[in-house]
Amino acid sequence: NAVTEEVFINKEYQFTSNVNDSTFKNGKSLIGNLGFQLPYGKYNFQLVGKDLSTQGRADSINFQLEMSVMSTERFTISDIQLASKIEESEKVNSVFYKNSYEVVPNPSMIYGENYPLIYFYTEIYNLTKNIKSDYLMVEHNLFNSKNNLVFKKKKFVTRKNNNIVEAGGINISKMPTGAYTLNVQVTDTLLKSSAISSKKVFIFNPHVADTTTTQVTEGELLASEFVSMGEEELNEAFEM
Repeated sequence: NAVTEEVFINKEYQFTSNVNDSTFKNGKSLIGNLGFQLPYGKYNFQLVGKDLSTQGRADSINFQLEMSVMSTERFTISDIQLASKIEESEKVNSVFYKNSYEVVPNPSMIYGENYPLIYFYTEIYNLTKNIKSDYLMVEHNLFNSKNNLVFKKKKFVTRKNNNIVEAGGINISKMPTGAYTLNVQVTDTLLKSSAISSKKVFIFNPHVADTTTTQVTEGELLASEFVSMGEEELNEAFEM
């Protein structure tokens, strides 16, 4: 727990992998799924992976997660799960099974030549609470790093069920390399009330030219960096 520093999870497990280094060079990854039931709150997570066959070969990641109580009085939307593949499935025993779909995660959040489609999965709750519209408007929006809208899709969904799944895919094969923001927004058009969820996503397309950038010379780039420096910082940079 990030506040009380109480340890809620302390789990260690081992598995055997049949893949080798050449497999990873070809873009293959080991993808799994871990689930834990925790009280609402803010948590610090640390995940450490070690190769037991090679001493010192290890990696780790630290991240923070806050789980808040969702409102039961109005419609809400879950976090966005990015995926490398989403398809209808009856494999209820699959670790990636969610509400009639098999959702294979993409933990790297990187798309491009290997993954030309951004797949995403969300859930919308409380569709029968304090809503006037018979149909709710759902929007899929993708913004580039300059906050320009590069993809937009709009549709309407019925409220016959209290909770629904919203999944989709965006073709990014012709979008230039960069950081993007994916938004999924649900709106009651009569009340003008919305719920929105956002996710950062990265696109790597080295063979796609970015026509929105302005080319600058190396001298201009260096000058722009030095303009904001004081005399002491300039002297230190010059010595380096």
